[in-house]
Amino acid sequence: MQAAARLVILAAAALLGTAHAAADWRLLADTAVGKLSLDAGSMKPAGPQTAFQYRVDFKTPQKNAGTGKTYRSTVTDALVSCKEKTMAMKQLVAYADVDGKGEAVDRVSFATAAPTPIATGSSDEVLWKAVCPGAAPAPASMPPPAAAPAAPAKPKK
Repeated sequence: MQAAARLVILAAAALLGTAHAAADWRLLADTAVGKLSLDAGSMKPAGPQTAFQYRVDFKTPQKNAGTGKTYRSTVTDALVSCKEKTMAMKQLVAYADVDGKGEAVDRVSFATAAPTPIATGSSDEVLWKAVCPGAAPAPASMPPPAAAPAAPAKPKK
């Protein structure tokens, strides 16, 4: 019986390791504020758009004004339209530690967010150039990534 329990534990650990290892993070920019990375393995066609995940690792802890909790990284699910040069965030998860690790201290859904034009020289443009085939290569330097938006304050009871 102990051998069977060990086998189940080892199989579960292997699955967890595989899920985590499945991400293919590629560093796109390193600024004074933090690092911008793209999970190259997450890029999937979604109609006329491409779905993907990106991560921002902040060099100093950020504070969510709504909850008061601090975080060091965010992982965002987004959609980009290569042809229209627009992007929409779908979900953002803020983590206590860098590399999208540690406690998930906040989760914000942007499920109804409309795509917005990608500004020249922005971190969104760096992502667009990395995700879209035929786009110009990302610039050698770029403005720092924007901090994650604060979650709305929870109503007091």
